[in-house]
Amino acid sequence: MEAADLIASMLGGDTIRSHIYGLRASTTGAFDERNRDLIGAVEQDLANIYRVLFWTVVYGGTMSIGRSMAALALFNRASETLVSAFHLARQRATAESMALMRIAIEAGCSAVWILEQARAWEEFSSERIGKFKATAAIRYAKKYIPRVHELYVRLSQVYLHPNRLAFGSLITDEGAAVKIGSRDASQEEDNVVLIALSLASGMVLKAMEVTLLEPVPEDSSLLRVPGSRKRVRAVADQLIENRYATIGDLWEMAHGST
Repeated sequence: MEAADLIASMLGGDTIRSHIYGLRASTTGAFDERNRDLIGAVEQDLANIYRVLFWTVVYGGTMSIGRSMAALALFNRASETLVSAFHLARQRATAESMALMRIAIEAGCSAVWILEQARAWEEFSSERIGKFKATAAIRYAKKYIPRVHELYVRLSQVYLHPNRLAFGSLITDEGAAVKIGSRDASQEEDNVVLIALSLASGMVLKAMEVTLLEPVPEDSSLLRVPGSRKRVRAVADQLIENRYATIGDLWEMAHGST
């Protein structure tokens, strides 16, 4: 078949619909099969976030209209954004998934900032869109959340705006290549996106730990919803350090240094 005829046949409606729907579905199946252990870890990390979120809603009797509810809304949006990032990762839409992780981190840090700083709350609640600067929330929250600034900068550098590493052509020994109609990826890239998702989830969880929960006096390893007996183990710090230690070398293997 001539090249022009082949291209014309590929542009048929059935082929395009298959690319839009079928390719994503088959990619998700292959991704899940190859990454069962890491997927299980991410599911547990997301479950930790939802557990705190749900317990705060059910048992958090001190929640009221204003800052507290706004922070809860931010955490809810952060958790939903992480779930969306997870499903994009399963489709091997790595750059898109990483961009959503950045948004989730911004939302979590913003919740911390507006709860603790009157000026931040004033800017957030302003009717003028754009007055509130989420990047300032990252700088503020880094005193509570280990590594958050480093991850935020990395995600911003590589995945937010078009660049050669995340958006450019594939460089091989034979030259440059562009994959069209393919969602193949290396195992290193699969590992990076899932570990990054786990790391981002740990950072959102840490933001929730320092704002929605309080230490249990008789056991410093436990946290509780204020005014209730519901307890959860403080796991965010260790999760962040473990994931950050793991992702460094893998990041270089998948994308190179920045």
